[in-house]
Amino acid sequence: MDVECQFARAWRQTLSGLDLDAVHRHGRLIIDRLGRPSDLAKAKAMAMTLLDKPGSRYTREILESFHVPGKVRHSIVARWNERGRPPIKAYAPYTAHVATVDTFFCIALGAELIGRKRPSNRIDIAYLYYLPSCMGFTSNDALHARTAPLFMADDQMFIDGRDLKADLAKLDAHYWGAAGKREGSGCAVVCALSAHGGRFPHFRALGQTHGSGMALPLGTRLFS
Repeated sequence: MDVECQFARAWRQTLSGLDLDAVHRHGRLIIDRLGRPSDLAKAKAMAMTLLDKPGSRYTREILESFHVPGKVRHSIVARWNERGRPPIKAYAPYTAHVATVDTFFCIALGAELIGRKRPSNRIDIAYLYYLPSCMGFTSNDALHARTAPLFMADDQMFIDGRDLKADLAKLDAHYWGAAGKREGSGCAVVCALSAHGGRFPHFRALGQTHGSGMALPLGTRLFS
C-alpha cells in the first residue's frame, strides 16, 4: 500500500508540473489547422479524427514519447511501421484511449473550453484513463461531470458523487436499522434493489452495472 501511495503521489506531482501554457499553445496549433471546436463533444471528435488516420504523425509522436529505454521505444515504433502504420486504436487500444484523452485535453485547452489556470485540471483529466476498466464512474468534480460521459460506453454510467453519497447514507440508515432486528442471521444481503428504486435511485443504477445485488456482512456501516 505504501508503494502504491508513493507512486500515486509521484504521478500527481509529475502531472501538476506540466506546463499548461505549452499544452495550450499546442492546442492552438491544431485549431489553427482544423478549426475551433464549439464544445467539448466536438473537441473529442476532433481528437479521434487525428488519431484514427493511418500513418498519423500524432500517433508517431505518441509512440515516440513513451518514457522507456530507447531500444524499447525504437522497437515499438518499428513494429507499428511494419504493420503498415495503422490507427493507434488498432495497434494499441488502451494507449489509444489515453492518447485520445490527452489530445482532447490539448484541443479543449487551446479552444478555451477548459481553463488553463488550474494545474489540477491536468490531474483531474488523467482520471479518465481508468474508464476502460470502470462500469461506473462517480465524482464530485465539475470537470469530470463535463468530460467523463464523453468517453463512456452505453453500458457505463456517470453518477454525481453527491447523489451517490446521499443514497449510500440512506442505505446505511436503512440496513443498519434492519440489522439490529436481524442480529444473528449472519449476513445482510442488499439485493432486490428494484424494491427500493424510488428511495435509492443512484445506488440502484450503479448496482445494475454490476448485477442485481450486493452482499454486505451484517452490521457493516457504509459510513462511520
